[in-house]
Amino acid sequence: WTLITAGGWAGRWDLSIGSMTITPERMEKLYFSQPYYTTPAAFFVHQDNTTYTQPADLSGKKVGGCSGCTYEAYIDGTLSIPGETIDFVVTDAEFAGYDTDVP
Repeated sequence: WTLITAGGWAGRWDLSIGSMTITPERMEKLYFSQPYYTTPAAFFVHQDNTTYTQPADLSGKKVGGCSGCTYEAYIDGTLSIPGETIDFVVTDAEFAGYDTDVP
């Protein structure tokens, strides 16, 4: 979303369609429609794993998230969505890269 929120469109397109969390900072640069769906954050473990059963179990663990997205802000404890309260914040999280063969 960095390119889109930076405004570097250079006349290449007039609009963007995608799943972007509406934040005060993004509203300063973009016009948003009314939200038409929401997707909650979730974490998944193998069915045989009994170590992680609730978000608090992730405290101090390595948690992956996309750079520059609201998941990163959530993990950092800096996410602010007007009208919403965050009940749980992951602290002391580390970000690590993940390489794939997928282009």
